[in-house]
Amino acid sequence: MPQFSTFKEFLTDFHTTVMSFEKKALEALDKGDTDTYKKYMLLKAEKMVVLEYEAHPYLKTASEAVKSYAAKVMKSFSADAKLSLKMDSPFYWSALLWEEDAKPGDPDCLETFIKGLPE
Repeated sequence: MPQFSTFKEFLTDFHTTVMSFEKKALEALDKGDTDTYKKYMLLKAEKMVVLEYEAHPYLKTASEAVKSYAAKVMKSFSADAKLSLKMDSPFYWSALLWEEDAKPGDPDCLETFIKGLPE
């Protein structure tokens, strides 16, 4: 497991991983490969489930003001992912981290959260 010096570095790397799963899923869907699409969307959801647990050691490096807020946000992201897995819904997996009215090019919710964190 890589080591990061800040909570924000951890989240940035985590985000990159999650979005790589989404990108691979969408590329597969463009090719009509629904099995691969589902595989990568499932990986996205499974990764989001563990966010709050994987982030815990790095959250310790955050300011006190950030800790409580960040813990709540990450718990919400993880809870949504857990529910999506319970529902076994590729549609729900694809919607994780996206606002309902998101347009192409809009940042996802995790990216917005990261950008809003103080340095």
